[in-house]
Amino acid sequence: MGDSGWTSRLRKYLDARNEKPTYFFYPLGVHGETTDGLLKRFDTEFEARRRQDDTTYTFIFAYGANDASWRISEQKFKTDVATFEKNLTKVLAKAISFSPEVHLLEITPVNEEYSANLVTKNKSCLNEYVDEYNKKLHEIANEQQVRVIAVNQKLRDQDPREVLVPDGLHPSALGHEIIFDSVKEALSPLLDRLEQ
Repeated sequence: MGDSGWTSRLRKYLDARNEKPTYFFYPLGVHGETTDGLLKRFDTEFEARRRQDDTTYTFIFAYGANDASWRISEQKFKTDVATFEKNLTKVLAKAISFSPEVHLLEITPVNEEYSANLVTKNKSCLNEYVDEYNKKLHEIANEQQVRVIAVNQKLRDQDPREVLVPDGLHPSALGHEIIFDSVKEALSPLLDRLEQ
């Protein structure tokens, strides 16, 4: 989403707060990726950015929306809930082995007026699917003792046409601002400690 995305906002926030080089920020999301792809590339991506002079890492995972999309022609989820759980649990175990600072971003809601029947993309995205996967995400987070950054209800409390772009799937600039504010709030105690 370019400069309007929550990760871009977080980078600008960290840069403004960062008087000396204390943070290295790597947004590594891949458009359309599921937890299958995340699991396959986690080790390579981490090792490419691993620092010998610093072992302080913070992970924020924003996954599940693509997993929870219903494939119309196959009549199944892109990633079934059991596989989503298995993938995310494995990735979290890897991340936790490097840092206690691991966060999961809730899956954002959809505007079903547009997302319920995306025939040209062979998928259907409904909030009941998002809720099912978010429920599992919270269960996994509880089991793995990682933090969940709550954004779903904050976005649902707004007009979906204001917080989502016209495809009904992706956050708008306002949606990204709400997500960014939630991420910033979740990271504030850690950032305060690091800067002491």
